[in-house]
Amino acid sequence: MKRLSHIFLSIIFLFVLAPLCFGSEQSVLRSFIDRVCGEGMSGRILIGTDSSIESDGRDVFVISSRDGKPEIVGSGVSAATAGLGWYLNHYVHVNISWNGLTADLRDTVLPLPEIPERRECRAEWRYYLNYCTYSYSCAFWTEERWMKEVDWMALHGINMPLMALGTDVVWRNVLRDLGCDETEISSFIAGPGFQAWWMMGNIEGWGGPLPQGWYDRQERLCRRVLARMRSLGMEPVLPGYCGMLPRSFIGKPGYDASDTGLWAAFPRPAFLQPSSDKFASVADLYYEEQAKIMGRSRFYSMDPFHEGGSVEGTDIPEAYRTILARLRRHNPDAVWVLQGWNENPRREALEALGQGDCIVLDLFSEARPKWRDGYCGHDMIWCMLPNFGGRVGLHGRLSKLLNGWFDAVEAFPETMVGIGAAPEGIETNPVLYDLLFELPWRTGQRPATRPTSAENVATNGNSDCGRDRSCREWLDGYVLARYGTSDPSLIRAWHKIAASALDCPTDQEGTSEPIVCARPGWGLKSVSKWSTAEIYYDVAELRDAAGLFLDAKTQLSGNANYRHDLIDLVRQTLTDSTLFLLRNVETAYRSGNMTAFRSGYESFLGMIKDIDALLSTEPFFHVNGWIESARNVCDERAAATDADRDWMEWNARTLITVWGDRLSARRLHDYSNREWGGMLSSFYLPRWKLFFDAVERGDELPDEDGWYEIENEWTRRRELYPVSSEDALDCAARLFEKYFGGSMTLTASFDVTAISEEVNDYVPYLKQYLAGAGNHSADERLLTGDPAIRKDGGVKSAAGNACGGAASGRVILDIDGDLECGPEGFEFAVRAGALRITGRDRAGVFYGIQHLLRQLPPSVYAREGLSEPVKLPLGVSLDAPENAYRGLMIDVARAFVDAEGLKRQIDLMGMHNLNVLHLHLTDNEGWRIEIKSHPELAEVGGFRGGDSPVGAQYGLWDRRCGGFYTQEQMREIIDYAKFRNITIIPEIDLPGHSQAIARVFPEILCDYALDTSRTAGYDTRGVWCVSREENYRLLDDIISEIAALFPSECIHIGGDEVGMKGWLSCPHCSALMRERGFTDPKQLEDLFMKRVTDLVKSKCKTPVAWWDKDVITDTFTKESLVCAWQDIPACRNAMAKGYRTVFMSAWHLYFDMKQGPHDPGQDWGGLIDCRRVYDLDLGRLGVTDSEKYAVIGYEGAFWAETHLQNNPECPDYLDFMLWPRAAALGAMAWGKKLSTDCFMEYMRTRHYPRLSAMGVAFRLPEPSVNWENGLLTASAETGATILYRKDGGRAKVYDRPLKTAHPERYSFVVRFGSGRSVPVKARQCCDTIAPAFRLSSSLPEDGWKPFSGVEAYRDKAHFSSTPHDGDWIRIDFSNPVKCREIALKTGEAHFASGGFPYGYTEVSYDGKHFHRVGELIDGGVSIFPKRPVRAVRLVCTFTGNSRDLTILQPIRVYPVLTE
Repeated sequence: MKRLSHIFLSIIFLFVLAPLCFGSEQSVLRSFIDRVCGEGMSGRILIGTDSSIESDGRDVFVISSRDGKPEIVGSGVSAATAGLGWYLNHYVHVNISWNGLTADLRDTVLPLPEIPERRECRAEWRYYLNYCTYSYSCAFWTEERWMKEVDWMALHGINMPLMALGTDVVWRNVLRDLGCDETEISSFIAGPGFQAWWMMGNIEGWGGPLPQGWYDRQERLCRRVLARMRSLGMEPVLPGYCGMLPRSFIGKPGYDASDTGLWAAFPRPAFLQPSSDKFASVADLYYEEQAKIMGRSRFYSMDPFHEGGSVEGTDIPEAYRTILARLRRHNPDAVWVLQGWNENPRREALEALGQGDCIVLDLFSEARPKWRDGYCGHDMIWCMLPNFGGRVGLHGRLSKLLNGWFDAVEAFPETMVGIGAAPEGIETNPVLYDLLFELPWRTGQRPATRPTSAENVATNGNSDCGRDRSCREWLDGYVLARYGTSDPSLIRAWHKIAASALDCPTDQEGTSEPIVCARPGWGLKSVSKWSTAEIYYDVAELRDAAGLFLDAKTQLSGNANYRHDLIDLVRQTLTDSTLFLLRNVETAYRSGNMTAFRSGYESFLGMIKDIDALLSTEPFFHVNGWIESARNVCDERAAATDADRDWMEWNARTLITVWGDRLSARRLHDYSNREWGGMLSSFYLPRWKLFFDAVERGDELPDEDGWYEIENEWTRRRELYPVSSEDALDCAARLFEKYFGGSMTLTASFDVTAISEEVNDYVPYLKQYLAGAGNHSADERLLTGDPAIRKDGGVKSAAGNACGGAASGRVILDIDGDLECGPEGFEFAVRAGALRITGRDRAGVFYGIQHLLRQLPPSVYAREGLSEPVKLPLGVSLDAPENAYRGLMIDVARAFVDAEGLKRQIDLMGMHNLNVLHLHLTDNEGWRIEIKSHPELAEVGGFRGGDSPVGAQYGLWDRRCGGFYTQEQMREIIDYAKFRNITIIPEIDLPGHSQAIARVFPEILCDYALDTSRTAGYDTRGVWCVSREENYRLLDDIISEIAALFPSECIHIGGDEVGMKGWLSCPHCSALMRERGFTDPKQLEDLFMKRVTDLVKSKCKTPVAWWDKDVITDTFTKESLVCAWQDIPACRNAMAKGYRTVFMSAWHLYFDMKQGPHDPGQDWGGLIDCRRVYDLDLGRLGVTDSEKYAVIGYEGAFWAETHLQNNPECPDYLDFMLWPRAAALGAMAWGKKLSTDCFMEYMRTRHYPRLSAMGVAFRLPEPSVNWENGLLTASAETGATILYRKDGGRAKVYDRPLKTAHPERYSFVVRFGSGRSVPVKARQCCDTIAPAFRLSSSLPEDGWKPFSGVEAYRDKAHFSSTPHDGDWIRIDFSNPVKCREIALKTGEAHFASGGFPYGYTEVSYDGKHFHRVGELIDGGVSIFPKRPVRAVRLVCTFTGNSRDLTILQPIRVYPVLTE
């Protein structure tokens, strides 16, 4: 039954829901797919039509899938073919372009849409071509080439192409019927290269006469092309009749034919007045003959007075009415298509026509929009005219295309009926056409990812008001479509192309002309008479794009579109440079510097040769293709001769050089200049060489006629030109490197200039590094108003650099909010004489400066300035962080770091791309921030030890130490950090870790009696009472001041390691639990943190909390940022629940952990060195992609328990523990650019010298020391110095093995600048023995950690009381122990907490008599007995350690070494 139901539904869909076309349309579409995609592909791609999907008369296509195949259904044939084009671009990522008009997809996996995609077209008509195109591009096309162009049109949804083929045949027949002889006909009809201007009534006869066989070929081609167009749903625009006749008709009896004057020195054809008696009969004859060959169409193109024809004696309104009437007599439904160009169509003409009589092509809408006047209410088509003369060159107005079409539709929703392209030449800048013909189908923006719900099917792409105006977003998709990859370098390159060459701000006609194609001379401003050679964009921007394009060379070498675009782009960058070079040559000549003149023009000629060499690597860019096409097209007619081929080649050569005869060439020469391989070397280069030779010799230069003779000789040649066998991409890369490679030399004297006022203060900041702190003037004027500096980064200067004209000796700082990178990103553009750092925001500029500094010698970090010039490679790079949060936590509560010390670390953080400083301001051992409403918090709680009520747990028990930050100091620190793009997040650790505040305000604690007998009277409680309402008022005071003081959006409120036993002992908390129905004290913590979270939120701040896996409920973190600090499963738990997570697992990013086996620090999280930090990869740790999404960044944490015992509260130990690990953190969190091995090599060779220049006491890996055969050997990283000491004496440089029988007497250390390792001994010195002993003490044993653990050398032992003065711990060996050292340690293994604060050690050799042999330091001691030992005793001389226990670590006994 299920199978039958499935069949039934399929039948319903086939016949009711999706009635596809059958018969001829189906056959046409299948053949179309096979031609475009490869033979047989119509079996893999389903295509058809269904008129029922049409929407309000609009064309529609739907892309879906059926039977495992993609299916495209159009409301008509044109919509279906447009749908195929959309499918190829947006699904298959194949872009059909002029350099490759078909694609072979037979081996391609065809993607299937997840859901149907429906697209409606807002433009009823999609127009294409210009009369000029028929000459500048299509004059010599074969039938095969024409058919591929029609298929290209269909893929782009074009349904209204101009169809001028066969017009010469129509006119021959008309003139024969009018009694003209063949001579008269031949004198009238122009040659193939010039028929465009003949059809527009500008010239006659030039380029002819046409052989009779040519007419036969044209008629055949016309019929076949028209048939293809119509089969693909196109309504061709046919040339109509508006009065043109041969000039021979002027004065003929019965013909009122006017002389309309000259066009560029060419006599125009005659104009038969529409009011004359003969007009009707000629028009009728024309349309009858045309219908025989072309059939009838809906659209007819006529422009009676094109480009300045005389209208004297013509009643224009009546003429237009008559012209239309004769057209309508033959085709009542015909619509007149008029070109909106110059003064035409005249207003009086438009007023003479009724609604629906005509459509006006607004030809140059993107530059000279005339549609804003509405064309008297007639229908209009918004057209772009991106090319003049078929010239080669990157040019366009991409953003104006995006916006202009939509603006026009909004202004004239009823009469703006279409969109179109009317280029004089094609096969250049395909991106413009791909965008233009997509626009009407983009009436709603396609989502970045495909819709996933069925309800989106109906709305995707159908909103009339929605539109995609994002040029960059469209280009991102274009890159993927054109190259099949979203390569970041190509995306950035296209963004730069769009912002430069494709963003023409003027109304110039076509590309900025290549000066190499100009008729030589000085002071040249253009190549042709109508355009300009001035470059409207920053050439360096386009050069940067070419460099980025080359980055993808290896990956995309086989991609035809990439090869085409790279060659075109490199050609343009080279061509642009010739303009600046020529002007430098002229400057040298006029100044009399003949050496520079000669060198310059030789370079100029060399660049022409190189551009020719590049273009000669690819047939598409070579003149041979143009010449061969002209000759080969003759083979499509019968009995073609060599004379016919020579005549056709003359047409081709003349059109792109002199254009006309001697007189007309004065205006038209080089109008169609072509920067083609072979033509540069054979036509343009000889002209320039002749010019420079004449100038150098002082000879007279050719006049107009002289140049014409030289140029016209080229048109008479019959030859092809050499092509290159060099790989095109290799050639492009070689030439780009030749002209734009190399480097810029940066010196200390470079100006530093801020374009954006927002970064003015970074000017002196950078200058102090470049010039040195001593050479920097604090009141130096900021160069912010220099008019020579363009906003886009270039400097326009005739005397500028030969390859671009960039400013000399300047570092430019700027902000561009549209920079194609994320926040904090920057672009680093090194150009000849100028370096530009452009940030996406202010932070980006700062990080761009750091990027620069990292390329300079270490001396700049010592503020000694740039003593020697530095070469920076030319090019552009873009960088941005992968993670928004790149933090470092410094525990200033346990070990205070003063304001200057904190600023020093902030400096280092900024240099290493870290942007968050998390300050752990409060803990058991100190309160470090002033609270003005409760000043005693810092004044009392900021100190510990001595007479302070805050106990010293980690050292310095007998003296008062510590400090705090006043709010004024903290504001200064905050501002200091802000300048360096560092946000300071304050932490008030709650509800535990609060002994310091509890000693100041003991009332915050729970109300229960505390037994202090085990703590020598010290109250160790440090947890806030949850039930006490006054506590929340106190916290409100504290948090209010913290929120007002710190601009950070976040306040950290702790939440970890809460001792909850006190809550169970508190009658009020117990009552609260009963009242709330709580069964676990962890619920009290949840309640407390929720209350505090609400307080923080009430100050418009975001709470941050430690993620603690031991808390049962976690509702307080739902609106918080969480710091995942525990093991990986706990961290993943936070991520999996969707919390915004800062990853800082103690097993990877706790910087209080040891960096090596002998380093200071803790080890419960393992050894964490620089390599381990950089190598962090969440994926390798098992974190899933969905979990990674929750991670906003990374934070390294330095907890200060171990700080005090290592040179108390001084920066050296902090440096040692943070650096270079924090450097690795910054590099990893920003985004890894190097492998781990390469990064470590970079640190050693490049970064250690920088840290040394700044005086950072960074950690180095310890040396490897070995003792074997009586020799001590040591090794370390390359470049480091190894020092050794014997018996603690003076350090000496280790340079050879040391012979000794006592390796224990030697310690080794590595030094590199200010970096150091810990001292180590030979590995053999670390071996221990385990003699049996018994442990005893005056302190009571704690059963949780009994003595047996120490006695077994397995674990530490706990004593259940704080020590008192006189307490002791004794070790009695079972037998006398011969050894070289015994090491004993009370307290925690790696810091002093929980041990004997002060004391001494005694040794007994007989087990009865003890001798004092050493003082305890940080609770530990090592003794070096001279004979066998029976017992050792540790004696305490201080009461209390601020804890309720005492700890003894396992002892270490080192044997006497023997060889």
